[in-house]
Amino acid sequence: MADSDLFALPGAGVGLVWMLNTAGVRSLRDLADADGPQLTRDLGLIGQIMDVGDWIVFARKACERPDVAP
Repeated sequence: MADSDLFALPGAGVGLVWMLNTAGVRSLRDLADADGPQLTRDLGLIGQIMDVGDWIVFARKACERPDVAP
């Protein structure tokens, strides 16, 4: 997990990366391909507090996939 590209997310720390991993998101590519509403549900309280859509947009830009809505 320490070498995960998810640490590139603004403000991402070990806890967030761990939660994303637990939800099945192991890389920015996984995040870019994620279904926003489903990931929000999978993340529980964190998904309600944080804007998962912003994370997905960031990942899509990082993976050069800005054309798909989160």
